Amino acid sequence: MKTLIKIIYIVLVGFCINQVHSQTTDRATIIANLEFFYYDNPSNSTYLGIDNQQVSNGTESGSFWTNANTTSLRDFIRALLKDPSNGGDASLQYYTAKLLRINNRKIAVYLWNDQTAFTASSVPSTVHNPRPDGTGHVWPHASHWTLAQEPNWGGYMDMGIHYIGIHGAQWLKETFLHELMHAEDQTNSLALPFNVDGHWYHYGNDGSHFYTEAVPSKRFAYMEAIAHVAAFYFNYNQFQHHFNWFNRNGDMRVERNAPSQWRRWLRQLFGYDGHVWLHDEIREATGSSGRRLNDQYSVYRIQDLPGKFIVHNETVMAMMMTMTSMHVAEIDPFIWAVKTFNTRISANQGQDPLALFVKVFSEGMLQNGETISAIKQELDARNYTAASVDTPYTFILPLAYSDYFTGYTSTTKDQFKALFNNEMDTDLIDIYWDHFKDRVRNNVTIRSSRSLSDMTTIAMQCGVNQSYLPGASGRRYEGN
Repeated sequence: MKTLIKIIYIVLVGFCINQVHSQTTDRATIIANLEFFYYDNPSNSTYLGIDNQQVSNGTESGSFWTNANTTSLRDFIRALLKDPSNGGDASLQYYTAKLLRINNRKIAVYLWNDQTAFTASSVPSTVHNPRPDGTGHVWPHASHWTLAQEPNWGGYMDMGIHYIGIHGAQWLKETFLHELMHAEDQTNSLALPFNVDGHWYHYGNDGSHFYTEAVPSKRFAYMEAIAHVAAFYFNYNQFQHHFNWFNRNGDMRVERNAPSQWRRWLRQLFGYDGHVWLHDEIREATGSSGRRLNDQYSVYRIQDLPGKFIVHNETVMAMMMTMTSMHVAEIDPFIWAVKTFNTRISANQGQDPLALFVKVFSEGMLQNGETISAIKQELDARNYTAASVDTPYTFILPLAYSDYFTGYTSTTKDQFKALFNNEMDTDLIDIYWDHFKDRVRNNVTIRSSRSLSDMTTIAMQCGVNQSYLPGASGRRYEGN
């Protein structure tokens, strides 16, 4: 494998690699690919359009810019569109542009003055219908549109003033990035396996999900995970908060409410996914029903669960993705993996999402011309167990962090394969398990680890002790 071309040392306090795309280019991408529509009243069909170029130039005018109710939205739009020297937020612009370049299609952003509660039926049928929460306010939401669904738009997003007033400007920016990733995500839901008697069980019976929940559908855990990564990069404190939850072996909640057991007995006949009954699967595997949290949920300590259930958690997936990408070249390898995942999942929606993502994540970090199989042959031939790694094996990081964030609960190679529903490239599994697993586990334990510096130690045990400057590594993720 080739050595690093241009390097800087990894630093885990913030993200150390400079945001190298010019701010002008980032703002141009945003201006071209975001369009804002403001509704002063969800029950009124009249909206105000935002002229992006006027905002960028500082010549914005009209009632939206003078209405006292729109202060939070005005500040946010200016942060997205104005030059950083004149009120723009360079970091927000950088990550927004990165996400928009996944599909390079225009996104409609609907902004709602929902301070007065409304009902879905009160919104005119001619207007895009926002998703109300249980109290009559707009729940932040986004969705992707395919070319077949909508040739002119790549997706949409809804944001309301009500929740901004509760959570503040920083929350708005993080939530915007989270929802923008949903608009860029081409992953489709598998309708039949998680629809039982006309009720959806993607997130469970209640249709909700939590950072600390194992949800039935790994596809939906994946969808939330990639959205979390976008927000983690913008606000690293969010990542640290969730890392601390994992490190103290915190609680993982699992919803108990599921269809009747006789439906479970007939799941193969009807084509239901067995994970609809996730709590039953966990109870049968562990011999424990967990600790009762409330009428809906039981909780387990993370590391009391087999790894194949831990990966049903969106935050665990997101932490693995974040750590892998930032130890190579900030967010670029992750963006490449999402983009590649989008194209491959559409060909077979039944694939295990974690297996596919880790596979493409690893492929993206290969040098052009390298193959996993050739590297495996070389390592096997050398019976590679050297005390120090002789070259950076960046492509193995997704598996190393998958092992770490499932608490090293896989005690056999077959159990490790089960994390990925036995769909992972066997050469990748063999390389990590036979040549790197012991090195990683012997140098970073789970129970005693309380420092993010351990994430760098894991990278170094895979030979990755430096990070690539953008455009300098010759790896597949570059140039996309």
